This record gives sequence, structure tokens and C-alpha cells, in this order.
Amino acid sequence: MPISNTEYNDLIAKVGKVPVKKHTIKAHIPTPNYADFRRGYIVRYFVQRINDDDSLIYEVNENDYLKFSLDPFYNTVNIDWRLTGAEEIIKNSNGNSVKFGSKKMKSLIFYLPNYLQFTGY
Repeated sequence: MPISNTEYNDLIAKVGKVPVKKHTIKAHIPTPNYADFRRGYIVRYFVQRINDDDSLIYEVNENDYLKFSLDPFYNTVNIDWRLTGAEEIIKNSNGNSVKFGSKKMKSLIFYLPNYLQFTGY
């Protein structure tokens, strides 16, 4: 018979341990605004469980990225994502960003196949 969270926390406290905290990952889809287009890029943030290179990758907001970057059970990476310029320059720039991010998060290259996302091309 399973025990409740309260019972679990009480048992853990009795033996002098800290309860395991579960994080809920909330996916985030960026929505570039006028200021982002004037700047020419946005920063995109990604989180993945560290013990499985094939686990799901989640795009998250900056606050969640910072929270998960402190957790040793998660791999995090952020990349600059170009929004403006000539089509080929955008493709090359975003492709290079994804390749750079893939050094830390191998499956990122499969998560972001469209290097023109958010650009209007």
C-alpha cells in the first residue's frame, strides 16, 4: 500500500534526510515582440533530464531555466536565436546556435529542425 506525501516526508525527517523535490516542467513557446525584432534575436532556454540523452527536451522560460540549472538532475542550455536578416544568414546563424547547444544537449538538433522559426520566412 503506497504512503502519502506527508507520511513520506515524516519518515524522511526522522532519519535526518531532505525530501526529494519533484520539479514540474512547464513548456514555453516564445513569442518574440517588437523589441526582440529590433534587437534581432531572442534567447531560447531548454531543459532535459540529465540521466537520459533520449529523454524529452522542454523549451522553458528564463525563470524556469534558472531554477533547473541549479538542479543536478537536469541538463540546461540556452541559445541565441536570430530573428532578422537575410534568409541564409538566419539559417546559418541559428544552425550554428543549435550545433553549439547540441554539444551540451545532444538531441537539441532534432528538437529544432526549423532554423527559420519566428522569422516570417
